[in-house]
Amino acid sequence: MARQIRRSEKCLARSGRTNEKGSTIDILPIKRACFPIVQVLSQCRNPRAHRRKTWQIAKVAEPGTYRSPTGPNGKHETFDEARARQVAEAAAREAAAQAVATDQRFAALERRFKARLDEVTEAVTLAFGDLRGEMDDRFREAQTDFSSFLKESRALIRQSRSEASERRTQMAAIQRDHERLALEVEKLKLEFSEEHGKGKSLRIAK
Repeated sequence: MARQIRRSEKCLARSGRTNEKGSTIDILPIKRACFPIVQVLSQCRNPRAHRRKTWQIAKVAEPGTYRSPTGPNGKHETFDEARARQVAEAAAREAAAQAVATDQRFAALERRFKARLDEVTEAVTLAFGDLRGEMDDRFREAQTDFSSFLKESRALIRQSRSEASERRTQMAAIQRDHERLALEVEKLKLEFSEEHGKGKSLRIAK
């Protein structure tokens, strides 16, 4: 600040001089140099007026010419530096907000995914449980049907075997009867032939 005051005093001392050609020196650099002192004095006299007119002074001043301890930790910076810092801070805040929103969306999606996965797992478990129960019932029914089929098959086999044995017995009896009848027929034939032969002999004798 002392350096700026000395610079402003020096500029004020040169404000009444002319250059070698006799033309008046431009006082714009003097105004620029005296601006911090004017700002401090006006702020000390009337802070509210200083706050009201700060935007007007900043509007008149050219970009990059005004230095003020507006930076972080009381650092002096120009309008361009302050603007760049503000833009960077706004971008950082926006990026942080977007990151937070993204994290929240991912967390919500993760919660929805977990809930949906739990629902699907429960549904699959119930479906497999019902399917397993139905398969067990069908297996028991098939086992019962197969057992009854085996019983019926065994009964039919026993019945067919008994019928076959009965048929064999009947065939054996029929064969015995046939043999007996064949013997009787042979006997009858012999008897008939004998009787028939005696009759012929008697007729010849007469």
